Amino acid sequence: MSLLLAKAKPVDFERCFTLRLEAEEPLIVGKTSYSSRGIVRLTSGRLRGSNVEADQLSCSLDEVTFSSDGFVKQAAIMVLRTQDGAILLLRLEGQKPQSAAARSSLLEAQSGFVRGTWDTSEFLTKVSFETASEKYWWLNHEMFLARGVEESAVPSGAVVCLDIFKVR
Repeated sequence: MSLLLAKAKPVDFERCFTLRLEAEEPLIVGKTSYSSRGIVRLTSGRLRGSNVEADQLSCSLDEVTFSSDGFVKQAAIMVLRTQDGAILLLRLEGQKPQSAAARSSLLEAQSGFVRGTWDTSEFLTKVSFETASEKYWWLNHEMFLARGVEESAVPSGAVVCLDIFKVR
């Protein structure tokens, strides 16, 4: 039996965009039958780069799942409008480590808003776009990954900055 080996070229990354988000404190749903869950309202977003400039059009949400092993899974959805009026749907799916202190306060919360739980942390996330615009149609068929940093904001919430890369 012969072993078939892949002869694909190595993966390369091209930096395309910067995405800056502002987020409120998490609203904890509580421990459900699936896991401990919360919702984070994304109050503003700006996408810049690769001939695309877009701003958040409406309220956007990040569904977060808190695990007892120190990770938070994130699934955000946003609607953006480009400077020339096109609508972009943006999805972010990833995970990040969380400090023991923040994890403890979130896992113990029954429900409601939990203040002071933002860590300064780095994370990786998959990024996907959907649009009906011919000009931006290429976004529908590319694969993107992002590396982000999230930091506490004053007086509450967080600022999240992501560098988005096209996988080639």
